[in-house]
Amino acid sequence: MAKKGEKITNSRTGQIMIFLNRGEDTNGELLEIECFSPPSKAKEPEHFQPQQENIFRILSGSCVFSVDGKEQIVEPGETISIPPNVKHHFWNSDNNTSHYLQEFRPSLHIDGFFETFFALSRDGKLNEN
Repeated sequence: MAKKGEKITNSRTGQIMIFLNRGEDTNGELLEIECFSPPSKAKEPEHFQPQQENIFRILSGSCVFSVDGKEQIVEPGETISIPPNVKHHFWNSDNNTSHYLQEFRPSLHIDGFFETFFALSRDGKLNEN
């Protein structure tokens, strides 16, 4: 399980996550992660969280979000909230690294998912799909 302050890296995309607040720290209410996404042609697959709201606050750079099939660019100082059960994915199409805070409410066990997902990437077991 991710520890507060732990940093993990997705070797396929270069995305870095630092765990700021975990479910264990917030009575299961929140997972908060500081993220850095370098420019990359690799996009995460479209997905949804069945029981979680996913919130992004862009600190620098920008990200393109496709939410329920509609694309929008989110820039520094802006926030986007994705409700449960809504298909989405995002990517950095800019020339600079995007820096943002990401929240999951409630936290559930999504931190373990990210640890596993990034480990699979590190081990060369992920492809574009």
